[in-house]
Amino acid sequence: MKKLFLVLLLLVVVGTSAFAIDLLSFPPSVQPGNILVNAGLGYATAPISGASIVIPPLVLSVEYALPVEVPISVGALVGFYRWEWTARNIGWVNTYTYFTFGARANWHWNIDVDWLNLYTGLFLGFTHFSWSTTSEHIPAPSYGGLVFGGQIGARFFFANNIGAVIELGFPFVAKAGITLRF
Repeated sequence: MKKLFLVLLLLVVVGTSAFAIDLLSFPPSVQPGNILVNAGLGYATAPISGASIVIPPLVLSVEYALPVEVPISVGALVGFYRWEWTARNIGWVNTYTYFTFGARANWHWNIDVDWLNLYTGLFLGFTHFSWSTTSEHIPAPSYGGLVFGGQIGARFFFANNIGAVIELGFPFVAKAGITLRF
């Protein structure tokens, strides 16, 4: 994880060195007061070896670009996904369901490119996990807990108010989808 973070940081520093960077203002693609809605599919790691995905991570997030002097947006994220694992020698089917929601904040990097929005941010939320099984002998627990994570992402606007978004981070390893700007 440390190596991945260092590689991403190096890519951001080297990649943006060719552009004029203004750290204290929003990029041209995002202005104070904008609402950004992202919807897409994600990727998450399997709970146990041999598990297969039944429902891929479905992720929806909404952000509000604060009307302040610094390029910060705040918002919320909700995600849902399900894995399934079959105990091959016994035939039990185990289903793992995850529901995640929480708050996020992003810093938008102004590299003066009209169609691009690069951002990094933090996530604080809650994940609820439930496990169901076809076995009559094993209790199927559920639990929840606080989740702290972060993200690095890019939005590519190919029309006035619509674009594509890709993001890496935690609690979802990667996600991609569409973004709408209001």
